[in-house]
Amino acid sequence: MISVIIPAYNEEKNIGSCLESLFSQKDATDWEIIVVDNASSDRTAEIASGFPGVKIIKEPKKGVTLARNRGAAEARGDILFFLDADAIVPSDYLKRISEKFEKDKDLIVVSGPYSYAIDSNFYIKLALFFVYYFLAWPAECFFNRFLGLASSLNAGNFAVVKKHFLEVGGFNENIALFGDEADLAYRLGKRGKIRFFLNLKVRSSARRFKKEGVLRLCAKYVLNVIWPVIFKKPFTKEYIDVR
Repeated sequence: MISVIIPAYNEEKNIGSCLESLFSQKDATDWEIIVVDNASSDRTAEIASGFPGVKIIKEPKKGVTLARNRGAAEARGDILFFLDADAIVPSDYLKRISEKFEKDKDLIVVSGPYSYAIDSNFYIKLALFFVYYFLAWPAECFFNRFLGLASSLNAGNFAVVKKHFLEVGGFNENIALFGDEADLAYRLGKRGKIRFFLNLKVRSSARRFKKEGVLRLCAKYVLNVIWPVIFKKPFTKEYIDVR
């Protein structure tokens, strides 16, 4: 079973589209959806509860890593798929994730990029194309697949074998956004194979790029891939909440 875990804080504008994309899955069987309402003050939980079978968990203490861990603790599946509330998945996405694990029994994590096609512009798309294809992907091939030193994952678009996730302690709740990804990937990488596939892409909002700036955010992504390899710790230490 795949447990889809969606942390959500004040996501009334996005949670409906996210859930609709999940309910449009083709050939996907044996899965559940968990929405962790992370101290929202809007209609996030109300909208999510309108979808049949969706499990709503109230987590009053704010924090995305804490919300993800809470969802994992409540999940029944042997595969945990973490998805951001502003993401939209292709109609065959869960099937493709299942097939990755079925074909390679040594695989414990699969992840993929974001496509900021919902509300982005030419410059954001160009910057992300450069980061993924000329920086992140070559780094993934060199550091992970060739040297076996480090691996990368996108916390809002990755699936992990639940057993391994729980045994490494899940997300470090004391680490900020971006840094939590690098830290978790480093710990999971010691237990099994992690793969980042460019074709496992989900559509997401570009709101963080608009808030923090394209160049600054791209630099954060790149540094949080390289930093753990050299210094064994994440680069990012603070989290900027964007809504």
